[in-house]
Amino acid sequence: MRVGFRSSSGGRSTPIAASAIAVALLLSASGAAARTRPDVAIVNSAQAAFSLGGAASSAASNAATLVTLETLDIALARTGSDPIVLRPSVVTPTPFTLTNAGNGSEAFTLAGTIAGIGATITGYAIDRNGDGKYDPAVDTAIAIGANTPPLDSGASLALLVLVESDAPANGGTLTLSSHAVTGSGAPGTIFAGKGDGGVDAIVGTTTAAATLSIPLTAGTDATAVVLDKSQAILAFDGSASAVSGAIVTYTIAAHFSGSGLAKGGVLSDPIPDGTAYVPGSLRLDGAVLTDASDADAGSADAAGISVALGDVAAPALRTISFQVTIK
Repeated sequence: MRVGFRSSSGGRSTPIAASAIAVALLLSASGAAARTRPDVAIVNSAQAAFSLGGAASSAASNAATLVTLETLDIALARTGSDPIVLRPSVVTPTPFTLTNAGNGSEAFTLAGTIAGIGATITGYAIDRNGDGKYDPAVDTAIAIGANTPPLDSGASLALLVLVESDAPANGGTLTLSSHAVTGSGAPGTIFAGKGDGGVDAIVGTTTAAATLSIPLTAGTDATAVVLDKSQAILAFDGSASAVSGAIVTYTIAAHFSGSGLAKGGVLSDPIPDGTAYVPGSLRLDGAVLTDASDADAGSADAAGISVALGDVAAPALRTISFQVTIK
């Protein structure tokens, strides 16, 4: 039996449906006192009471009125402090948190660059259960170039940047950047009529933009492949006697452990001397494979069997079986 592998660890835009992300938006409060919302009228007037000629009297000032603006602010923070370990051909989720530090509802851009290591950003995702792992069935993907959904004032969003490495040989840095969709710039910059409720928006002390650097390091191959072969004999009398005419079922369990990617796997097994292959008996994970070299993963003849396993992400188990008769 032979097995071959190449193993390696392996205006405001809201493009994401609100129904898909509603439960993920308000992950935490900022911890600061609640800020006054935009477009709130603050009215104040003074009163005075006094006596004139022995009679009680009063006076009121004019009303001083102001309307609050929307302040644009942001904060980025990474999750954890250790370098992110990249392995070849494996998409590694890198967690971080974005907080709307302004006083209104605001969406934010997402962008990133990688330097010093062979890797690319393939996308972003909202980490809906906050586990730091990317599960397409649970988390909400955000395409490159798209924005986050709007965040309420003080709300934080747990995010993942998805990084795929290409045989990295050294360390590098992932630099994330984000800014308010409404605008950013020097503190005090005004965006007329662009705030909540149509009020002006004003850039706060953070410049409404932030960057975050995360160290990356190259990891070694973390995948191991172990083959476990067993046999079961069925004789003409129902026993397990190795007699002429008995059918032998061989089963090979291919165990992939670790966290990498075993690429281009092909398992082959010669037909033992003194036996003959049983046509149509080749199986992969219980599914029938044809004996011919055709569109499916298997082939078999009098000399032996071959099964293409393709790229297998660890941890995984693939099972191959076939039968021979004892001559």
